[in-house]
Amino acid sequence: MNESKADLSNVSVNKISAVSTSEIDSAFKNTVKNSIDMGTIIKGFIIGFVFAVFFICGINFVCYIFNPSMNQGAAFKNYELDFVYDFDTAANCAEMLSYKQNECGNFVLVATNKKVLDKFKAFIKKEDINIPVSLISIDNIHGLLESKAIVFVEEYGVTRFKTFENAIQQAKNVDKSIIGVVNLPL
Repeated sequence: MNESKADLSNVSVNKISAVSTSEIDSAFKNTVKNSIDMGTIIKGFIIGFVFAVFFICGINFVCYIFNPSMNQGAAFKNYELDFVYDFDTAANCAEMLSYKQNECGNFVLVATNKKVLDKFKAFIKKEDINIPVSLISIDNIHGLLESKAIVFVEEYGVTRFKTFENAIQQAKNVDKSIIGVVNLPL
């Protein structure tokens, strides 16, 4: 035991003072004040969201200016089309097309856009209505050549002016008269 006392004789003992919770709280508050707080993060998210909304709106505006779509029946009137029909049900559309067929003779329904063509077919099929005329795409030259006249099937907001003008020119190239336009409901 004397040996252990000799080994420990040079060791000094220092008393550690207790740390109070107030000292820890003040140290934590100083750390939070020096870093980014939650208010700054929320402000950053709000500013980022507002910027993203304005950016997307700006992109849509620029796209619309350089590639506008037809948004109302008056747009079709610019092409001297007197028959512009907006239908709400497939039964009404079938009845109007039967009337036009009796009045004008045989014609085909021509869609300038594949999405519109598929949507029109689905709309007619959903209501189980039989349309008295054939429905083709503008790319179907054989169908265009066999017809006497054309009625376009379009949709507001989807049909682009340039595409519609190209379709009118293609119909004129094969000497087909254009009766008018049937618009899909939105």
